[in-house]
Amino acid sequence: MANPLDLSTAVRAEVDKMNETLPEGMKLVVAYDTSVFIERSIKSVFDDDRRGDRAGRACDLLLPAQLARNADSDRDDPACR
Repeated sequence: MANPLDLSTAVRAEVDKMNETLPEGMKLVVAYDTSVFIERSIKSVFDDDRRGDRAGRACDLLLPAQLARNADSDRDDPACR
């Protein structure tokens, strides 16, 4: 099975070659290409992944400080003894 992105690139290259041989005034075009949507989806996944990494790092930095504050306040709370 062919990779749709590779196939799209190959078809566009072939269309460019074919256009060089067509009579003047004629042009072959790709009317519909779903690989555009695939590329956008892939980019979206990587962008979301980067955002998730940043959020995770922020939690890694902030959560331990909050836990330490809570632990300190628990020591002073008679109900936690």
